[in-house]
Order: sequence, then C-alpha cells, then structure tokens
Amino acid sequence: ADFNKAIELAPESDAGYFERGETELAQNQYEPALADLNKAIELNSNNPDAYYRRGLTQYHLEKFPEAIQDYTTAIEKNPNELNAYNRRADVYVTMNQFEKAQPDLEAALRLKPDDAATIQRLQFVKNKIAESNRPAPVQSTPTPPPPPPAAVHQASLLTPLNIGIGVAVLVVL
Repeated sequence: ADFNKAIELAPESDAGYFERGETELAQNQYEPALADLNKAIELNSNNPDAYYRRGLTQYHLEKFPEAIQDYTTAIEKNPNELNAYNRRADVYVTMNQFEKAQPDLEAALRLKPDDAATIQRLQFVKNKIAESNRPAPVQSTPTPPPPPPAAVHQASLLTPLNIGIGVAVLVVL
C-alpha cells in the first residue's frame, strides 16, 4: 500500500497516517510510527485503535508512563478493548507495579474468561504480590565469636609461687 500517496490525496484524514504508523510499528520503526500515530490522533482523537497502537509504540520506546496513558485512553474510548488491558498490565509488570497490573488482568478475563495466557499472567502477578507482602524471614543473629584471649604478659608469669617452683627445680638439678 502506498501510504504516502493516500496521505497526499487526503492530508486531513487520519487513516493514511494510522495505517502507515501501524505498518512502521510492525517493522519495528518506532520513531516514525510514533510520529504518524501522533498525527493520526491529532486528526481524529476518537480512534481507540490509534491510542492502542501508539501505546505499543511508546512501550517499545520504553516510554512507560506515556504507554500507560495511551492504553488508558484506548480503554476509556472502548472499555471492551481487551488488548489495551493486557498491554497496560504488561507495562505495570515491567515497572514492578504488580498491584496495578492485577485489576487490568482481571478486567481482561471478564472480557475473555478462557484466555489461558491472561490466566497465567494473572497468577504470576498474584504470586509477585504475595511475595512482596510476605514478611521478610527473621534471620537469627549469629553468635559473636569469643573474644581473643588476653595477651599474657611475661611479667605476670613471675608470681612468687612460680619463682619458688623455678628455684626448687634448679636446686633439685
């Protein structure tokens, strides 16, 4: 498809920009995709698919707050947008915000209850939440090693008893 020609013929239509942006996204050309999806949204801010695709693009560019906002807008414009719930949950998981991911995965399961991938991801998220809420194991305080023996001074060996024993030994010899 010649998207440039479509844009040239209908520059005020979001369709050419959206389609070109979608194609660029599929080809991992994230910066051009972002520019085209921005233009598509500028021309038609009511297209939830444009926000969803821009969210994917933002995610690949590691612009996580922007991706969350785009997925949120896609959901607001189409509350039945299963993929937007799943992808927003993915962003939250990437950011280790498991408590925020759980409601999105539960919403996705309400829309498609038999989705095995979402069921698995929800279980993963629940496990991560449980791990983070688990109290840290109590570590026993190791017994400190005994202090080193006090240094023995040579003078302390010269007690009257030791001197007497030493003299007696010498006398016997």
